[in-house]
Amino acid sequence: MHPLIKSAARCISSCGPLGYLPASGTWASLLGMLAWLTFPQLHSNIALIFIVLIALVSLHFAQLDEKDPSWVVIDEVVGMFFALYALPLNWRGALMAFGLFRFNDIIKWGPIKKVEQLPGYWGILADDILAGLIAVLILKIVMLYVS
Repeated sequence: MHPLIKSAARCISSCGPLGYLPASGTWASLLGMLAWLTFPQLHSNIALIFIVLIALVSLHFAQLDEKDPSWVVIDEVVGMFFALYALPLNWRGALMAFGLFRFNDIIKWGPIKKVEQLPGYWGILADDILAGLIAVLILKIVMLYVS
């Protein structure tokens, strides 16, 4: 593989310098939340599919040597997008989604732990997507009973 392709894929996978910071997953999740709140065009099904494809391609071409390297954080951005997907666009909901997503992603309870064991980059991405889906499901249920 051409070194430029590998370098670009690693840059996307790490969200630039974010993947190399302490608490890199939290920083990348915050980036995902801020992008979601700032760019409403990201709220379509097509945009969600596109960001998942970008993540898959970048993870594929990054040629990962480890099972789930800590510098790979594009999966946290994708997971945040799923956590925010069906929520009203406001800071309160976004912060609750952020907290629940990070909790799910760090604890990796139940099925999240299972999908993390998928081979290669599928497991890297799938656990964050599921963590985001569970976060939004919990928030939608809470919103039904609170309002």
